[in-house]
Amino acid sequence: MTYQKVTRVLCLVALGLFWAAAFAADDQPQTPFDKGLAAYDAGKLDEARADFEEALKAAPTDYVVLSWLGLVALDQQRNDDAIGYLDRALKEKSDYHVARNNLGNAWAAKGDLVKAEAQYKAAIAAKDDYFEAHYNLATLYARKGDWAKAIPEYARASELKPDDVSVHLNYARALQQSGDTDKAVAEYEAILKIKPDHGEALLALAGIYMQKSDDAKAADYYSKASAAGQKGAELEIGWGTALYNLTKTQDAVPHLKAGVEADPKSFEGWYNLALALSSLQDYDGAAAAYTKAAELRPTDANALNNLGWVLLQQNKPADAVEAFKRAVAAKPDMEIAQVNLALALEKAGRKDDALAQWKAASAKFPDSTAAHLGLANLHYDRGEDNEALREYLRALGLQPSNAEAHNNVGLIFLRRRNFTEATTHFRAALDINPKFVHALNNLGVAYEWQGKKDDAIAQYKKALGIDPNYEPAKKNLQRLQGGAAPAEHGTG
Repeated sequence: MTYQKVTRVLCLVALGLFWAAAFAADDQPQTPFDKGLAAYDAGKLDEARADFEEALKAAPTDYVVLSWLGLVALDQQRNDDAIGYLDRALKEKSDYHVARNNLGNAWAAKGDLVKAEAQYKAAIAAKDDYFEAHYNLATLYARKGDWAKAIPEYARASELKPDDVSVHLNYARALQQSGDTDKAVAEYEAILKIKPDHGEALLALAGIYMQKSDDAKAADYYSKASAAGQKGAELEIGWGTALYNLTKTQDAVPHLKAGVEADPKSFEGWYNLALALSSLQDYDGAAAAYTKAAELRPTDANALNNLGWVLLQQNKPADAVEAFKRAVAAKPDMEIAQVNLALALEKAGRKDDALAQWKAASAKFPDSTAAHLGLANLHYDRGEDNEALREYLRALGLQPSNAEAHNNVGLIFLRRRNFTEATTHFRAALDINPKFVHALNNLGVAYEWQGKKDDAIAQYKKALGIDPNYEPAKKNLQRLQGGAAPAEHGTG
């Protein structure tokens, strides 16, 4: 089977632009301007607009009143009016940073990011330590996906307001988008120093550690994020995947199930749930989950190949053949799918088709031990010893430590009564795997056929010491100790 770890990338979500006000209201509003301030503070924008307009009649060139009218227009999404008022304010005082910032916001709201950028820069030129302008300029660059420019502006905003969680959050997201995950981790951790139960930061850290393949840390942060109130598919699928990677499969399954329930269209959720269920030998559940994954991505070769593998475990070789055919069609150079297709055809009883597929696989992947071994095994079963021996030797040329190939070469020489070569290969198989019961039994048969009864009995006993229920060795030992049945050998 193939395994896929699901990975997650956070998308930057820019927080709202900072609007900047000019002054605070007096305790006792009297003038139209004071009344406007009080109304704005109370959220009564229509009243504030009327009061500021009244104040403007008395002072038509007052840049502060004009700036406030621009701010009210921004809040009411009257962007053209806002631009008009703020332009007038800046004609009266061109270095008024508040008006520059809010004019930038108005142009940004209209989608003119070039003009917005110019105004934010002008605000910063007028007042270098102006937090709102640095933050808004950073957000504008983030909106454009220009992380190289966004990052230094977020950094400056963070210097100006080191305890502002929203700044650290967007700064961290920008760093993460740029690929600087180490610095992103530092910013998310800075958030947790300010607010230890900040769910978004905890969830983001979990995702980063998943990308770093640090599943233990990822699982810990997913747990903390959940305790902080985070919910949904992203958390559950990520958490379940981390637990699966930690081999805590029983714990992983409920989270993965919750994840696909929250987001039934999550390919990663269904795929990873299938992996977990398969490892628990819940093949019915795994087949259903892989089927869902394949419905979402009909040409995903891994999902189709794994579905075929699970169908084989369910003893559904005909269905497995179709799944493997789809996998091969989706990705013809996928070696494991080509090999599995041949195996499924063989298990479905389609021996001629299987032989053709084994030959095609071994030709397409000449360095594939599995393809040559599968082709050799089928030739052996068909009694085609010369062809089988050729393929076994090719497999051993690619992988000299393949115990199964050595055992089966030994069987071919055993059938030819070439006991020297047979015992050489059986012993080679046992050097690789001393508990290989087939090779132990077969070496016993080779000794028995040479009249070495005691050596044969010793090998049969070794095989039964490893697997007391291994029938060929059991029958062979019973025969030598008093029975009359012929010796039985076993393939790898």
